[in-house]
Amino acid sequence: MPNNTVGVDSGSISKRIKPNADEQQYYASINPKILRESSIFEPIVKNPFISTLKLSILDKIKIGVNGVLLVPIRVTLIVSTLLVASVIAFCITIGYSDKDLKEKPLSGWRKKFRGLFRFLGRAIVFFCGFHSIKKIGKRATIDEASIFVAAPHTSYFDAFVFFILGLPSGVSRSENAKIPLIGYIIKAVQPILVTREDSKNKMFVIEEIKKRSNPENKWPQLLIFPEGTTTNGCCLITFKPGAFIPAR
Repeated sequence: MPNNTVGVDSGSISKRIKPNADEQQYYASINPKILRESSIFEPIVKNPFISTLKLSILDKIKIGVNGVLLVPIRVTLIVSTLLVASVIAFCITIGYSDKDLKEKPLSGWRKKFRGLFRFLGRAIVFFCGFHSIKKIGKRATIDEASIFVAAPHTSYFDAFVFFILGLPSGVSRSENAKIPLIGYIIKAVQPILVTREDSKNKMFVIEEIKKRSNPENKWPQLLIFPEGTTTNGCCLITFKPGAFIPAR
């Protein structure tokens, strides 16, 4: 059979040419489950941005019953907890401008409320149905790693990991800080706010990551979802370089 791999001058990069129907049939007859790394032709890769939800009849019955009996209780508990957290967040940020919240971490009595935020956040996680979260391995200390990453990023529920890990610093869209109730909480935990429409904001984010990764500035560890968006979890997509710039 002909060699369908054409070498390219730049490094070890290679370009794959899709075989014709006869060649595909031949390779399939040799090994119908050929490994991706040894495959002559490109395998079928699922679109990571499309999710298909398949529910059985039993699943639909559970959703219907829980929607009537359980959802109202959970929504009431979640909203009540958010109200308490937002009031506390508003109080501890009084006297701080948006610029102050970006430039220095909370200190003194304001910083002590982070433990209360963590408790309230963990309560919301519980009310959402995540009763037991298993952690495997040992987390690096801030002296060992000032930045750590999480992937894949599959849903907005991934934000709950901040409460589980003790409210590390993070990166969030600037629009999130304007959400009623939640906006006050986001400002109080002081994430790096990203404005995607502003081309100059990219350099600000890079410099802010560098600043917060410096232990001398007294910021908590920085948690980043390097994919920069959510997927269906079938694969990892290209990481944004921001989380890795301080290591250069």
